[in-house]
Amino acid sequence: PARQRVQQPVVAQEAEQPLVFNNQYQGSQFNANVEDRASSYPTIQWVARNLQQEYITNFQNPGYLTRLPSFQLPNLPSGYYRAFESGDDFIYPNALLVGTFIRNWYDIKDGMQYVFLLRSQGLIYRNAFNHVKTAGVLLLTSDNPHFPELEVPLQDVLEVWEIKAFVSLQMPVPQPSMERVAQLVDELQIELSQYRQAE
Repeated sequence: PARQRVQQPVVAQEAEQPLVFNNQYQGSQFNANVEDRASSYPTIQWVARNLQQEYITNFQNPGYLTRLPSFQLPNLPSGYYRAFESGDDFIYPNALLVGTFIRNWYDIKDGMQYVFLLRSQGLIYRNAFNHVKTAGVLLLTSDNPHFPELEVPLQDVLEVWEIKAFVSLQMPVPQPSMERVAQLVDELQIELSQYRQAE
């Protein structure tokens, strides 16, 4: 009898497939992946702030995603990246938050910064605390005290991007050293005492 040839399934490249976040809890799961340094600069698609509603509608539409503008950054580990223009929930509004896609809820690390696409809130930047195993929720806190903390049910999470870098036109305000502040106070006290003696 003639042997039939088995056709191998064609595996689509990652860019052609919609990225899907696992928002289901199914017992003990873990990730042992180690980040590798990229040998070439990854291409980063970016979403402007004024186009975020369009992104929310089309985040799983491959045709839409391939039309997003893109750029490259050196020194990032290999991975699939996307950048989102920040709002008031980030310390530097209008910065580009560059994140790598997180596929599973159990890879969300306590105290790390993420951009979340939530069913109820849209795109937000927050620090995350993973309480899925104990309460079925993510606790999300903001660096900005005007934004309250949120307890988000896992099923409300559509996408998660772990922030690896940000690009901003604003520079951080330098913090004076406590040693220099103490030195200035001492100098002022000396000047004041000399001023009083001169009176």
